Amino acid sequence: MSDWTCSCGQVNSGNFCIGCGKVRPKLNIAAELQPPPEKKEIPVIHEKKPMPPTNNAFSVPSGSAGIPTEPSHKEGLLGNKKLVFGVVGCVLLAAIFAMFSGNDKPSTRSTGTRPNTTASTQAKPQTQQSQRPQQTQQSQRTQQTQQSQRTQQTQEPRQLQQTQQSSPKKQVSNMSSDLGLGGICIGDRKKDVQALYGKEQKITDPYKNGHLHYFYSDIEVVIANGIVTGFVSNSPQVRTKRGIHEGSTLQDVLQAYGDSTSKFTYGDEIMYEYPFKSIDNKNCLLRFAIKNGRVDYISARTL
Repeated sequence: MSDWTCSCGQVNSGNFCIGCGKVRPKLNIAAELQPPPEKKEIPVIHEKKPMPPTNNAFSVPSGSAGIPTEPSHKEGLLGNKKLVFGVVGCVLLAAIFAMFSGNDKPSTRSTGTRPNTTASTQAKPQTQQSQRPQQTQQSQRTQQTQQSQRTQQTQEPRQLQQTQQSSPKKQVSNMSSDLGLGGICIGDRKKDVQALYGKEQKITDPYKNGHLHYFYSDIEVVIANGIVTGFVSNSPQVRTKRGIHEGSTLQDVLQAYGDSTSKFTYGDEIMYEYPFKSIDNKNCLLRFAIKNGRVDYISARTL
């Protein structure tokens, strides 16, 4: 029996109110005494799904007697005949291709039978032997010509270097100015340079000011309007009038030219500069770049 609430507010579990003594209402008692309604079970209906059609080769077709069909013996024989004809056709094609492609050369693969090429095999070694001496003679001739060209190419630069190196040394004592290097002085003419060193290797105008730089193997000469305005040493072969060259010690420079009036550091080198007048009476500077106690290069320019 469930709890019920009286009009006085008391919650009771019996048929009488504990607080005021009232009787539990009959309607509630009758309702509680009634049995609960029965639950009706709803039957579940399972629908049958249609089976999907199969693609089996032995499935029973519609309208047949229910016996699966199998491939007949005749169809199998027909398929075997097609396979045999296909293999035979491939073999024939391969034989025809070998006949056309092997007219000149025998096949490299051995088939158990030797081809009838005795005459051709005997003739080929003779032709090969006759061609080999000709090839060796031609190769020897080409090697000889190449060696002769190489020797000429090596001898020409050596002769040119010897003439270039020997000519400046002869002119050192004849230089009329301390602003000279390798026989060239500031104020000389362009034709004097070409007479001494020959044709230049290249000509550049790096500063776009008309002072052209003529490059030779041992010296770089700056010429403007046909007159030498500067130079830079490129090897120890060229010397100043007092015998200083690339590789000379600082002590050699100081003994030959005395203490420098202008000395400054540029990068890892110390510049020693000496003022002189050129043969055309222009103010110039002779510079010795000293690196690790020795002359790295020699240059001169007009001011």
